[in-house]
Amino acid sequence: MEILDLFVCTIGLVFGAVLVYGLKQDWPWITDPPEWMFAIYLPTIVKMVWGPKHVRRVAYVTAYGYIVMSIICLTGSLLDML
Repeated sequence: MEILDLFVCTIGLVFGAVLVYGLKQDWPWITDPPEWMFAIYLPTIVKMVWGPKHVRRVAYVTAYGYIVMSIICLTGSLLDML
């Protein structure tokens, strides 16, 4: 079970890092999502309600949130393995 915890925490860390990288590279599916995806993609709703400037801010909060929570998760999983 500890291996599964490590795997899930690592996936979260990788997702956060890819999201930060995509924001730095200005990937359009992150920074300017199409409006037809409003039912399945949260950044589209943020863009429609608060405008395109806030999409980047919410994405950064999401990315760094994933990174921080994954580090906490990895720390807990590694300490449990000791």
